[in-house]
Amino acid sequence: MERIDKQKIVDSVPQKGFFGQPKGLFTLFFTEFWERFSYYGMRAILVFYMYYEVSEGGLGLDRNVALSIMSVYGALVYMSGVIGGWLADRVFGTSRAVFYGGVFIMLGHIVLSVPGSLTFLFISMGLIVIGTGLLKPNVSSIVGDLYHETDRRRDAGFSIFYMGINLGAFISPLIVGQVQADYGFHWGFALAAVGMFIGLVVFIVTKKGNLGLAGSYVPNPRSRYFSSVGCSPFSFRAVCSQSIRSSDSSVCSGLRSRRFISSSCIGARKRPKSNGHVSLPIYRSSSPRSCSGRFKSKGRRFLRTMPINGRI
Repeated sequence: MERIDKQKIVDSVPQKGFFGQPKGLFTLFFTEFWERFSYYGMRAILVFYMYYEVSEGGLGLDRNVALSIMSVYGALVYMSGVIGGWLADRVFGTSRAVFYGGVFIMLGHIVLSVPGSLTFLFISMGLIVIGTGLLKPNVSSIVGDLYHETDRRRDAGFSIFYMGINLGAFISPLIVGQVQADYGFHWGFALAAVGMFIGLVVFIVTKKGNLGLAGSYVPNPRSRYFSSVGCSPFSFRAVCSQSIRSSDSSVCSGLRSRRFISSSCIGARKRPKSNGHVSLPIYRSSSPRSCSGRFKSKGRRFLRTMPINGRI
């Protein structure tokens, strides 16, 4: 679903059902509540787990080393949101990104809940970094999909959503910290895993009825330039005719570098005919096979009329 009307997304979401807000806000509120519960609950006891003595249930690291690891870990958690946002925007959409992120976070807490060595610690950190990068930026993006741009409830909806974030972050250190004090570190990490599991259950069970099309589309798919003809951009044995936007010369240059389009591509593209099309010389493949059954090349070189005025 490459392009979808914003109004169509809003119409697919039930607009009443959670404090006068769209019903989908209920799903996202509690998904993010439990995600923050798991993250800040784990973080409240993680640094102590690293530098407490082994006899006290910790790993026995030097205190300064533990604090340094914790600082780098916290930075990576938030930096990973850049990659998570790109993947959601170009590959699988925000809804799937939230689900995959929740699974990675839960697995990271499960690894921490198993008594182990420093290796287990770094594996769990890696999983949580990946998961948070996928979930954290994209769940907020779905909140924006629930409202039309002119909807006055939008600001209030985000305020309610962030109240869920703050509430989860506030109560989790109290509960997880008490569990750690009574039963040990690994039970505290297990409770964080349970919290993320509850968040995933809420998201999966209520997503279909509450979110509609919100988060289900890929805004800017990676294969946009090649999907229109059904041919892979890495195919070297077949020739594909591509619709190239007049403002994007990088695509034409990239195809030319792979010997798909001759060196006159850019120059020819700047001289459109009156009907808005331009003829680009394209080398034929050494193989007689066609690309997606669109056309076959029979001569050394042929001309293909290609539109330049319009988005793919």
